[in-house]
Amino acid sequence: MTTAPVTITLIAAAAPGRVLGSNYLRHIGDKPVPIGIRLLPGAGGPEQPAVRPRDQPSGSLGIQATGLLAFTLALGFVASLLAGQSPRKEGYLVAVHAAAGLAGVLFFAVAVDGLAERRG
Repeated sequence: MTTAPVTITLIAAAAPGRVLGSNYLRHIGDKPVPIGIRLLPGAGGPEQPAVRPRDQPSGSLGIQATGLLAFTLALGFVASLLAGQSPRKEGYLVAVHAAAGLAGVLFFAVAVDGLAERRG
C-alpha cells in the first residue's frame, strides 16, 4: 500500500480538526466553510486502505484503522446533525469523534511501521 496519500489526507483532516475542536471547547461558533474543507480529506482518509485491503494482512491494524476512521467520519456527521439540539449529547459525540479519530490515526501509523518492517 502506498501510504503517502493516506498520510497527507489524514494530516489535512487533523490540522483543521484541531482548530475546530479548540473553537468548540472555547464555545466559538464554527463556520460551515472550514467544516466543509475538513470534510474532503476526512472522507478521503479511509478510502485508500479500504479499496486496497489485499496489500495488508487480514485482521491487521490497517484494516482496523480504516474502520475507526470510517466510524469517526460517521460520528462527525451525527454530531453536526445534533448541533444545537442537545448540547450534552453533542459534547459526548464530539469527544468520541476526536478519540476515535486519534485512535484511527495511531493505528494507521503503527500499521505503516509494521508494513515497512515486513518489507524492509
